[in-house]
Amino acid sequence: MVRTGTLSQEADASERCRGCGGALARDQEWCLQCGAARTMLRRPPDWRIPVAVMLVVIALVVIALLIALVGLSIQANRGS
Repeated sequence: MVRTGTLSQEADASERCRGCGGALARDQEWCLQCGAARTMLRRPPDWRIPVAVMLVVIALVVIALLIALVGLSIQANRGS
């Protein structure tokens, strides 16, 4: 059994592929001729900036702890 509605939708594809010009169905996300995406693919967010910020924060915390330890050791040496 053949559905005439489905065939007419495929034959009447009003949209064309940007890459090769092939006909695309309304619900088709990829071109069957050249494999180009119909929609723009989103790039994943860049992970380098958050990692750099975290490293800077960790470095500042370590430096603050070292300054605090040096200050405590100086106070301990003066007291004895």
